[in-house]
Amino acid sequence: MTTTNLNCRNCGSSLPIPGDAEFIRCQYCSTPHMVQRSGDGSPSLTMLEAAVERVGQDVRAVDAKTADLLRMNEQMGARLELTQLQSEYRDRVQQLNEQRARLDAYFQQKSQPLIKKRDSGKSSSQSLGCLAIILGVGGFMAAGAAEVGAGAIVGGVILAGILLLLALASRASSAAPLKRLQRECREKADRIKQELAYAEATMKKRQRELQQVINTSRDG
Repeated sequence: MTTTNLNCRNCGSSLPIPGDAEFIRCQYCSTPHMVQRSGDGSPSLTMLEAAVERVGQDVRAVDAKTADLLRMNEQMGARLELTQLQSEYRDRVQQLNEQRARLDAYFQQKSQPLIKKRDSGKSSSQSLGCLAIILGVGGFMAAGAAEVGAGAIVGGVILAGILLLLALASRASSAAPLKRLQRECREKADRIKQELAYAEATMKKRQRELQQVINTSRDG
């Protein structure tokens, strides 16, 4: 077996290096060495502590590079999610706006005949109301002139009251369908508004979280 003499890297003493040795300890100062060989097999000595330190430096460099890659990957993931989040938010807003437009069109379509019905009922109730007033005033005037009997006067007043009640009922019944439609559409519009507000709040909250991840990764 070929033996090569090399000097201790600590005390300088001559050390015999066997051809297959990977580690050797100085017999004079007890310093451990690692045997490194070049391409032609020529050995050289490196103090083990220095070799370990170099390995540690390499490990730390690899760890740092790995951490950089992980941060870059996290940042890219956050950017992709942010882009997707914004796209989904735009789609949701468009969807809700289309729902609101359809609701407005529905209200316009359904309300026109109901408005006409309400106005017609209002006219009828006004006519009945005027007739009731005429009968009532006429009855009191007749009572004052003592031209008719008490029974006729009472009958006229009752008839005027009935006509007045019919006028009020006609007005209320003609306006009720339109009020129901208005209430229905208002409730649906409020739900759409709430969904828009919720979508915006959710998007902004997640956007802040992702932006924080991006900024942290970039600063790191």
